[in-house]
Amino acid sequence: MWAIGIIMHIAITGKHPFQDDSDNYETFKEKLKKIKHVEPDKSLSALAKNLFRKLTSIKLNQRYYAHEAKKHPWITRKMEEIPMSNSEEVTTHENLRKFRIQMKLFTFFSTFEYGSDKLFASKGFKEYKKKTLRIGNKIEKWHRKVTADFVKSG
Repeated sequence: MWAIGIIMHIAITGKHPFQDDSDNYETFKEKLKKIKHVEPDKSLSALAKNLFRKLTSIKLNQRYYAHEAKKHPWITRKMEEIPMSNSEEVTTHENLRKFRIQMKLFTFFSTFEYGSDKLFASKGFKEYKKKTLRIGNKIEKWHRKVTADFVKSG
């Protein structure tokens, strides 16, 4: 899939994504060893950049398989949701699982707000309630970040 991404880039832009005209075999080989990520040409559309990044991800577990690439909107020309790689799906499912657990805990503890005044007037419980509210705020920030990251990656 890596090669498909490189070929895609060359076909669209006419140039290799990380090879210069001044590179010889040895300098190009050294560049490949040090590569952290491959940045697409600025002239590519947002969808083309997205597909290119998913095809040329350095981490193999984040790279598209052929069946995932075939479903990408840049290939299908259907403006639908961009398919996730296997590792993105696992991460998303894991984050949703954690979020659901945190929301259940938050919901459970927030029900104490409506309990008996005598029972929940203690200093210890007030501290507990403050911590619970802080957790709720952290969950909300996390959810906003996950949503923003997902939108950025798309």
